[in-house]
Amino acid sequence: MDKGAVVFDNYNKYIENCYDKLFTEGKVKDPLKVSQEYMDGLLREWEGSWTDTPLNELGGMSPRDYFDSAASLDELMELFEAGARYCDDKLPDLLLERLKLHGEEAFERLVALATDMIRVDSETDFYIPLMALEVIGMWRLRNAVSPLLDMMFKCSGENELILDAASSALVEIGQPSIEAIIEVIQEAENIMTVHEYLLSSLVSIGNEYKSDDIYRCIKNAFPKMEDKVLGAAFLGDYGDGRAVPFLRGYVEKNIKTMDRETFYEIQSTIIHLGGNMEGIQTPSFD
Repeated sequence: MDKGAVVFDNYNKYIENCYDKLFTEGKVKDPLKVSQEYMDGLLREWEGSWTDTPLNELGGMSPRDYFDSAASLDELMELFEAGARYCDDKLPDLLLERLKLHGEEAFERLVALATDMIRVDSETDFYIPLMALEVIGMWRLRNAVSPLLDMMFKCSGENELILDAASSALVEIGQPSIEAIIEVIQEAENIMTVHEYLLSSLVSIGNEYKSDDIYRCIKNAFPKMEDKVLGAAFLGDYGDGRAVPFLRGYVEKNIKTMDRETFYEIQSTIIHLGGNMEGIQTPSFD
């Protein structure tokens, strides 16, 4: 096993022990009621002791010594790829800190990894762009928005892991993602799987940055969506009461051809947004 594999394997075991410690020492009594942010904070706090602990397998060298020995960006990117292969969860913070010191050049290399279609479509190497997408979101790299959108439209609609990770990265980037997402959704003649991921991102971002443009984009996408249940859910999650008369109007025009699931999802959304179904008779579904 090479030195990089040794470090990352040791890191996996350390993180596993940290999670055990979280629960056995009572710091986390109910994992379902604890935020990931809180747990990540504790893990980062404890990771500090790991970085300076000498490893026998490295001849007494600590992980900090090992990562410090990677002086060039090329070496750090090799470690990034190795870490993506070996790490069960996240990469060591120390590696990311060293990488971030290289600034814009490192950011560009990460975006290139995240959008490398050979790896994105690979059955064995997809975890490398997955990790790059996670870090892009963590660092909120606004220059990544356009390349990520291009990659998502090249990506197979069945590649849910990559699409979900890219969608999450756009949400983490936040406000700088809005205009580009709106543009590609508005240009769509039909709403495909990728557009649905982008609408989900837009709703999440919009919960912090409300705007007329976001509402109109979600509303105008609804008629072009084959999955009206999902479309109604997006409008409900965005939470703009102007969707009530719009959805009521849709029900009134299409009630004779509407299926049970669509009707009740739209009804639920209308009520959630503060409206009602008065004057609309519930159809008898076959």
